Amino acid sequence: MDTSVQTKVKSIRTFLYWCMDEERGWVKPFKISLPKADMTLKTPYSQAELDVLLMQPKTDDLTEWRTWAAISFIVRTGVRLSTAVNVKWCDIDLEKHVCILRHTKTNEQYYVPVPTDAMLDLMTWQSISPATEEGYVFFSDYSHAIAPVLAR
Repeated sequence: MDTSVQTKVKSIRTFLYWCMDEERGWVKPFKISLPKADMTLKTPYSQAELDVLLMQPKTDDLTEWRTWAAISFIVRTGVRLSTAVNVKWCDIDLEKHVCILRHTKTNEQYYVPVPTDAMLDLMTWQSISPATEEGYVFFSDYSHAIAPVLAR
């Protein structure tokens, strides 16, 4: 069971207990138990798998290079996919090795350090990628930001 399901059940349970209050008596009292959340841990990538994943493409296909640069940025900075696809070149400070994240889950902007390897990969991507009107780092074939659902 997903933890988000457990959170939703907690909200419903609170409302139902309110309805079961003695003063109201709208619903006959009964006990609501929470479902157990699955706590299976995902196994992380091994170093060999990471090396293969972060290896430069051996093709001229721009989509391969974009995907490689995006994976490198996400893995090395730890940002969410939806945040990464909204990064623009103006958000990245190549000298200070930082990136400002403007589109985040909490809607708060913050800076994230960009490791040297990720910065080198970004500079390689910048040197071969065409410039786009919107300035997105990781863009679709139509020069717009990639939809996070499509990038999975």
